[in-house]
Amino acid sequence: MRRRNQKGSTLVESSLVVVSFLAVMIGIVDVSQFLYTHHALTHRAREGARWAAVQSPLNTDLVKNYIVYGNSSGTPNTPAVHNLTTAMVTVTPPTPQGTGTPQSSWIGCDGAMVQVQITGYRYALISPYIATSNMTAATIKASAPYEGQAAAGARCP
Repeated sequence: MRRRNQKGSTLVESSLVVVSFLAVMIGIVDVSQFLYTHHALTHRAREGARWAAVQSPLNTDLVKNYIVYGNSSGTPNTPAVHNLTTAMVTVTPPTPQGTGTPQSSWIGCDGAMVQVQITGYRYALISPYIATSNMTAATIKASAPYEGQAAAGARCP
């Protein structure tokens, strides 16, 4: 036989468990999506640095288009990663260590590095209580250096 003052306790306990469970599930979705987005940006930066080292690292506009759109022409205008723009991409052409400005003669030389960095990407959280008005997004940074290797018998400056 139940006491009179325990009526509804099951409802209260169930609501506490459901709210806790939903909060954990939304948190898992947020973290998973954040990690996926970070991985996608890092992959684009690495892929762009590799492409720049092989193709045309001195023309940074082509490299930025390749990173954002997946091709150097920039068409179609659908970015490979949602909300990624060319303004977020910084490309540093190859400059061997201890030297001055980039030159085309350094492409493919040992130590000549193409540096690609994606900064300022704003990631919007799904969680309604975490994403308050002053924290609607997190900034993700991704970078990838690609070091050139001189071919056998190649002359570098």
